[in-house]
Amino acid sequence: MRHPSTRSPISETSCIEEKFLNIADSNHNQDSGIGIWVSDVREIAYDVDDVIDVFLRKVAYKEEGESSFMRYVHKPKKILNINKLRKKMETIFSKLEDISKRRKRYDVSIYGMGGLGKTTIAKEVYNHHIIKNHFDCYAWTSISQQMSTREVLKEIIREVNTQASTDIWDMNEVELVRNLFRFLGGKRYLVVLDDVWNTTDWDILKPAFPDSRGSKVMLSTRNEEIAIHADPMSFHLKPRFLTDNEGWELLCRKALIPLSSDLEECGRRMVKKCGGLPLAIIVLGGILQSKRSLGEWENVSKKIGISGHESRVLSILSLSYEELPYHLKPLFLYLGLFPEDSNIRVKKLVRMWMVERLIIEQKGETIEEVGRQCLDELIHRCMVQISEKRLGEERAKTCRLHDKIDFSSSSSSVFLKLRRCAIHVEEKGKQYVFPKHLTPCLQLPTAIFIPKDLSTKYCPNIMHKDFKSLKVLEFQCELKPEKEFCGVVRKLKNLHLSGKFKKGKLPSQFPSNLIKLTLDYTYFSEDPMPTLEKLQHLLFLKLYDSYLGKEMVCSAKGFPKLQNLQIGYSNQLEEWTVEEGAMPCLTKCLIEDCKELKMVPQGFRFLIMLQELKIFYMPKSFEQRVKEGGEDWQTVQHIPSIIIYSE
Repeated sequence: MRHPSTRSPISETSCIEEKFLNIADSNHNQDSGIGIWVSDVREIAYDVDDVIDVFLRKVAYKEEGESSFMRYVHKPKKILNINKLRKKMETIFSKLEDISKRRKRYDVSIYGMGGLGKTTIAKEVYNHHIIKNHFDCYAWTSISQQMSTREVLKEIIREVNTQASTDIWDMNEVELVRNLFRFLGGKRYLVVLDDVWNTTDWDILKPAFPDSRGSKVMLSTRNEEIAIHADPMSFHLKPRFLTDNEGWELLCRKALIPLSSDLEECGRRMVKKCGGLPLAIIVLGGILQSKRSLGEWENVSKKIGISGHESRVLSILSLSYEELPYHLKPLFLYLGLFPEDSNIRVKKLVRMWMVERLIIEQKGETIEEVGRQCLDELIHRCMVQISEKRLGEERAKTCRLHDKIDFSSSSSSVFLKLRRCAIHVEEKGKQYVFPKHLTPCLQLPTAIFIPKDLSTKYCPNIMHKDFKSLKVLEFQCELKPEKEFCGVVRKLKNLHLSGKFKKGKLPSQFPSNLIKLTLDYTYFSEDPMPTLEKLQHLLFLKLYDSYLGKEMVCSAKGFPKLQNLQIGYSNQLEEWTVEEGAMPCLTKCLIEDCKELKMVPQGFRFLIMLQELKIFYMPKSFEQRVKEGGEDWQTVQHIPSIIIYSE
């Protein structure tokens, strides 16, 4: 006999069903379609209740004291009732399928406090090969606390549509929403919005996602209210805290120790202090990797306090920084220059370290390899996360900080000691105003200027006349070249300009001491090479989406020290001339996605120092010309490494 307080599976199902309908019904005012959908589901729920009732009364019942003979007598009648119920169930399933077709896109949410592993779970799903094969296109984007709608929409468009026109850079929010909606229409897509902070951001982005059948939008958020607001009828996952045993197993994996050891008792105490938060345990494991004695573990344990979950993660992250070797601390702090939730390209990061002499060359290793090893150690210690891996490798292509790490500080005394600064500038009318409280840092060697909205036009006064010590400068906005630009920043060695120049023209001269120059999305109407090749100390030059012309010329004696040249996405470039004597020190060259470029410059045969030529996403006819036996083979056969990559 069943205990009266125990619910049957049927009553449990009815209870869940009622709770679901109540939640959905309470949200129907947000969308008229939800009200209709709830009404239809409720009607089917009543049909299911009727079927269950008939089954209990006419099929599953058993008379007390009924003999075996009578059960056989009643069997044909029960079979008949079962057939009737089967037909009713088929009708119900048909109705359910019809409702399912009307509700085509589902928005799935993962919610919970920071450090629970929301992003990790989303990545596991997003990167699974079965998931990737299921959808026609997919995109991942991180939403910061101060969402830039245009940047988020552009990033999604670039990921779902690799052939997207460069026109998207000039589109406003409404045009970008329309563009994305049109492209996704009729496709089965997956879009992940990581770390959504408020319902307003979701409401702004939602119109860009058409109701295509089988499509999914996955959100991760710290707020359950946002999850329910996005889709009250869909699945909402809240990752649970780890048990003590699970936490101990995770710590052992990260700290590289066996499950059973003399460190276990102390280790379990520390795990308990982590409160079941995966991030806290993972970072703790990174701290303990280099410690093998009980005394060292006890010292770490004493430094971990017992407080709220948020404070525990922050205290362990702070302890992890304190435990970093001296040479890694400035490298880690340097990451604070990049915008919140940004995916940082490893090549760019290492080269910025190099320019600022934060890393030095070691015997038998290049300075770039030393930088990568330092980053690998930060990743190994769980201070930095891998965003994307290099093709066919375990090493990071892009990396990012934990979203729990915050470098911001309002203390004015901090600015007196600043050496590097990322300045997120606000727009005042049509002028940028340099923050007054940053006046003490005008002697800093590194500055990255990031406008709140990258669509903002021109930065006429952002270059302060007292910036005489700058060695690294990055602009992420549309630019207006100034006459005094070069004189102000004579010491500048690393310059990155991202955005259009006024009238499509670059300055007549650049700072003469430049070692590294990156120009992307500048869309010059005139050939930039006659100006750039005069830079006597330039070692690295990257031009992506930078030139709209059909012809480009590198003249004799130009770029006397250039070692690395990257040219990409110049989709109107047809002819590139390299004269004898140009780029005599060039060792690496990348040509990427220049669809109209007909051939490798014949002048490449003069580049006797060239060790590596990479050809990515170029037309098949171009690729065939540089292969052995091709028309351009005589031009490139002296190059030891020729790498061709295409989709």
